[in-house]
Amino acid sequence: MLRTTLRARCPRCGEGSLFAGFTRVAENCPQCAVRFDRDDTSVLAGMVIVYATSLVSTLVLAVWLIGSRLMPGRELWVLVPWLIGITVLLYRPVKAWWLWLMHRTGEMQTDEEWRAGMRQGDHTMES
Repeated sequence: MLRTTLRARCPRCGEGSLFAGFTRVAENCPQCAVRFDRDDTSVLAGMVIVYATSLVSTLVLAVWLIGSRLMPGRELWVLVPWLIGITVLLYRPVKAWWLWLMHRTGEMQTDEEWRAGMRQGDHTMES
C-alpha cells in the first residue's frame, strides 16, 4: 500500500500511473483499465484532507513562531510559503492514498465490471 501510494501507481495492479499530469488524475489505469474517476467525491474528499492537514500544520507553525518570537511581525513571510508549499506537496500522496482507500472498499472497477453490476441489478453504484 505505502509503496504504490508514494509512487502514485494504480492501487489495483501497482503498475499504471494514477496521474495524467501533476494534479490531474488519469481517467483509467493504462495497465488494468480500472476507472479512477467514476464520481467527483474522490476529488472533493482528497482536497478536504489536504486542506485540513495543511491548515493544521500551518496553525501549529504559527503558534510556534509567535510563541518563540524568532521573527516578530514577520511570521507571514514564513507561513504563506509554508501553506502553499505543504498543500502542493501533500496533494499527490493524499490523492493516491484516497484512491487506494476507494479501491480497498470496492469503489473502483473497470467499466466492464461496473456495467455488469448494473445489469445484475446492483444500483448502489453511481454512473
